[in-house]
Amino acid sequence: APKVPLTPRTASYYHKTYAILKVLRRAVSIASVEASAAGLVDLAMALYVVGESLHFVNLILKIRRMNVTKTIEEKRSETMKKIVDIFVPMHEKVSKIGHGISERMKSHGKKARVKLARFFEIILKDDQFFGYLEKRDWQNFLLIVRDATITAKIMNRDSFDQLYQSGLFVFN
Repeated sequence: APKVPLTPRTASYYHKTYAILKVLRRAVSIASVEASAAGLVDLAMALYVVGESLHFVNLILKIRRMNVTKTIEEKRSETMKKIVDIFVPMHEKVSKIGHGISERMKSHGKKARVKLARFFEIILKDDQFFGYLEKRDWQNFLLIVRDATITAKIMNRDSFDQLYQSGLFVFN
């Protein structure tokens, strides 16, 4: 497979990562020598292992950098685009919901508290809610949350669908 030249942004990430690893390795090495000189053999050995682990990470990054192909770079870019497409709208929706709830609590006071109380009442009455949570059955867990949110009239179904899809992606 043909090698791909690194973009300036990617090259910058590698450069910064190598610099951080180099500084950490030096610091750990100095600490290991000083611990050894102070007679703290166990600490010196632990620091030596940490230093070797940092060296190992450095080697893995160098090998990964050498093995970047056009296909891998395209797949990585595609994956990052999908992640951005999912999380940016999800973040916006969650922020919008949070701000909306906050504003409703301020302006509608009693109505908002009633809706929120209704939401928690619906959730807590559902016998399967905590079971799904314990089993980490996120799909059914989110279905219960979705139904409670819609029933409590906190959000309509259309508004919840994108948030629900984002939640499925995160929890699965």
